[in-house]
Amino acid sequence: MWYSNEEKLKELDRELMQRHRVYRRLIDRGKMTRDVASRQIAILTDIANDYRAKIKEGPLFNFNANDMRQRQ
Repeated sequence: MWYSNEEKLKELDRELMQRHRVYRRLIDRGKMTRDVASRQIAILTDIANDYRAKIKEGPLFNFNANDMRQRQ
């Protein structure tokens, strides 16, 4: 299945919001360290920023993700 960069970014942003909520509780309960949580969130944020840059640059090729989905 193919997904557009915009769809991927939307999912990453949703996941980041969820991790902020969940990790905060895990840290409070002593089940996760702040350093581990910060590192994981930072990595995912970096990936999201990569997608933001890709979206800003525009597509390398002119294709529609929905067309690719229908071909599968």
